[in-house]
Amino acid sequence: MIRLGRRMWWAALAALAWLSATAIVYFVFHKPIGLNLAFSLLEIGRDLLVASGILAVSGGLGRRILPAPHPDPLARHAAQAAAGLGLWAVAWLGLGFVGALAPWAAWAALAVAALILRADVVGWAVGLGQALRSAAPRGIWAVGVVAAATTLFGLTLMEALAPAMGFDALVYHLTLPAEFVRQGRLSLTTWNPYWGQPLGSEMLYMWAIALGRPPSAAVLGWGIGALALLGAFGLARSFGPLAGWGALAALLAGGTTVALLGEAYADFPAMLYGGACVVVLDGWRREPHSPGPWWAGVLAGFAFGTKYTGAVVLPSAVAMLAVSLGFRRVFRPMLAMTAGALLASAPWLVKNLFVTGVPLYPFLGTTPWVDPLQQFFFRNVQWSRTWWETASTPIAASLKGVEGAPGFAADIGPWLIGLLPGLAFVRRSHRQTLIPLAAFVAIGWTVWIVAGATSELLGQTRLYYALLPAWAALSGAGLAGLSRCRLGSIRLGRIARALMALTLGLVTLGYVGRVAVSHPLAPILGLESPEAYRTRRLGAYGPAMRAIRDLGAGASVLMLWEPRGLDCRPTCRPDVWLDRWSLDRARLGTADRILAAWREAGATHLLLHAAGMTFVRAHEMRYSAADWEELDRLLLSLPDPVRFGDGYELFPLGT
Repeated sequence: MIRLGRRMWWAALAALAWLSATAIVYFVFHKPIGLNLAFSLLEIGRDLLVASGILAVSGGLGRRILPAPHPDPLARHAAQAAAGLGLWAVAWLGLGFVGALAPWAAWAALAVAALILRADVVGWAVGLGQALRSAAPRGIWAVGVVAAATTLFGLTLMEALAPAMGFDALVYHLTLPAEFVRQGRLSLTTWNPYWGQPLGSEMLYMWAIALGRPPSAAVLGWGIGALALLGAFGLARSFGPLAGWGALAALLAGGTTVALLGEAYADFPAMLYGGACVVVLDGWRREPHSPGPWWAGVLAGFAFGTKYTGAVVLPSAVAMLAVSLGFRRVFRPMLAMTAGALLASAPWLVKNLFVTGVPLYPFLGTTPWVDPLQQFFFRNVQWSRTWWETASTPIAASLKGVEGAPGFAADIGPWLIGLLPGLAFVRRSHRQTLIPLAAFVAIGWTVWIVAGATSELLGQTRLYYALLPAWAALSGAGLAGLSRCRLGSIRLGRIARALMALTLGLVTLGYVGRVAVSHPLAPILGLESPEAYRTRRLGAYGPAMRAIRDLGAGASVLMLWEPRGLDCRPTCRPDVWLDRWSLDRARLGTADRILAAWREAGATHLLLHAAGMTFVRAHEMRYSAADWEELDRLLLSLPDPVRFGDGYELFPLGT
């Protein structure tokens, strides 16, 4: 190094100026990135910042109110984030009723929370980083699980950053939050009956959309999913490192579970709350001086706040508590837990009661917006399960469930059920913890089986994701138990790990192929417009939504057999329960009266999802031949439509 004297300072400054000018002039003629790419990178940064900020202030809030719910650091941080997220969801519900769902309120809430909780936010974030570093894998199999998990997390994050493609996200998980932000309040969306669902996830997504845009909410959902999986991993580590990696691998071997990471659904929030309830109870079992049962009940109530079937967590938690304490000592803790659950669940029922007069709107009770005829149509799904599939629901769902197919409608992989026989071989020191977990899962399974016996819809696997963390912990313990067994020279643990590695590898390879085909980086980096991406992924849906938006503010488009409304609100009125034609036919009868009623209601256009109609016509037995003949007569009375491929037809309704 040369130490410059004062006389050489000017020369050094001139050299620095020359270097800077050289770089500037070069990049004037050789632009490394275009404006579109630069803008897209800024949007990516905003999405990540919004999601990280919400998770951080939620984790900080949870750290303030739940300082040490469990000895495992990953389980502890996941539970703290769950507590904070649940409280924020209820807070935004209240703010929504007073008309404070504006971007300024969203930013003010984030800033004030970060300021007040700054020490806890930093402590939670730093602690989470330390917990992740402490979970470094040991052994080739664990390294393989981490490699697969890292790949899947990265790929699903790309899909979260891209325009939303998930069916339910386009129907209500993102559509309702975007509608609330547009209106600035939690107004009743009479065109979308899912407003009556518990909106715990949607309130959080609303916050993210108010701070950013819909992909910000999807990235937040991705972060919640990552915390739910890490929490399950931490809970399973109570039985040793191998059990933790086994639980994570078993969860990631499910194709639906992986796909949901990239979609803004309510399943991972339910899973996070259900897992956090178990974590708190397990921590309280170890240190019974904290108010564990009450907080476990609150977290069970937050699970209910994501969807009605989240109510399965409370009876499961009661069973876990009873087995831990014995039936003679369970009464007072059970009362505390039940009180916490009722307190956390009540806001969502009060919301419905206050606005509609029916606590379980839209599924039970008569209102001006959803009548019993519509409820009957929604529930009257054709039965397709055998008695054996119903009685053995957890086994059948694990082995036969296929994403999007009729029946269980989800793929959770084979190892959540396949590893359970290994529980017979676990160490005696772990059985005290295993029995309460097994009670939690057994009661959850029982509720699932009974509900599925009454309704095929209630038997769908995704309605019970809140059970998966405890279930995965048992499966991980089963893997640890199998690792202790030998049949002569055959080590069962090695065989189990090899089969799991094969399954996880195939799932990862399949998802790599999926992302290679869908190519979400193109819209993320601004190399492809959102409309072009939707068209490439969803066919004629993209051009049809663009055509609706181009109709202008004076248009009102009714949709038949198309429930997705995120990309066309407020111009469109989606057919959310796919029942518009059935109900209008039953109420009004003839095509002429139906058309007159549509016009009187202000509709200017009709969007027919022709492909959806064709599918329903071929497979749905609830329509008669006369219903289809009357629809044909109505369509023939309208002017020629604008067609978008083979999927959609846009008819002007005239006057």
